[in-house]
Amino acid sequence: MIINNKNLIMKICFVLGTRPEIIKLYSLIKLCKKKKIKYIIVHTGQHNTYLMDKKFFEEFKIVPNYLLKSNKNFLTATIQKLSKIYLKEKPDYIINQGDTNTVLASSLACNKLNYKKNKYTNKFRLVHVEAGLRSYDRSMPEEINRIIADQLADILLAPTKISKNNLLKENHPQSKIFVVGNTISDSIRDNKEKINEYHKNYNKDYYAKNKDKYSNYYYEKKKKKINYISVKHGSFNPFTD
Repeated sequence: MIINNKNLIMKICFVLGTRPEIIKLYSLIKLCKKKKIKYIIVHTGQHNTYLMDKKFFEEFKIVPNYLLKSNKNFLTATIQKLSKIYLKEKPDYIINQGDTNTVLASSLACNKLNYKKNKYTNKFRLVHVEAGLRSYDRSMPEEINRIIADQLADILLAPTKISKNNLLKENHPQSKIFVVGNTISDSIRDNKEKINEYHKNYNKDYYAKNKDKYSNYYYEKKKKKINYISVKHGSFNPFTD
């Protein structure tokens, strides 16, 4: 959709700030390298410890062009910083992934510039990877981030048909929605050799479990059943454990 036209010269800006975003955008960044598409990477600093970001940059051989520093007023500060970067770099596409505060800040920064008079007259096109996920729980900050990100995006990359239907129910134009699968599958496949090598050090079957959201901890505490995505023996993923 975006990268099939060989005659199109473009510039892509990947915006990430957390461990899941690094892992899930890795395959797209790798594809840009392969296709020799010009791109930049902006790290917002939402996660800023070695185990939460730098380790994954090293593993995936990713070098951010911009490393922003996080502070107490993360959202406001990040919107301002991203706006300056977008105006300076003039990307054709801005790619966000997931439902983090980084995604919210990037979406709002892009929207602000697109509807504000500035010297750069071309419209930034906003792409939301993992669009259409819904918990229907408005008490989750991530749910609000998802909804806003989808509303502001020009291109919605839904992982499943269920996600696509969620977007259609919210009256998003079908022409903006593309069912593309989940990029975590690409990251696992691309790192299969590393995963298998990691697994050789152990004699038992292993399962990956990522609790991630606060609600998962809450329900586990209440002894309620949670269905986790598990990857068994030979497909164990150390990057998401």
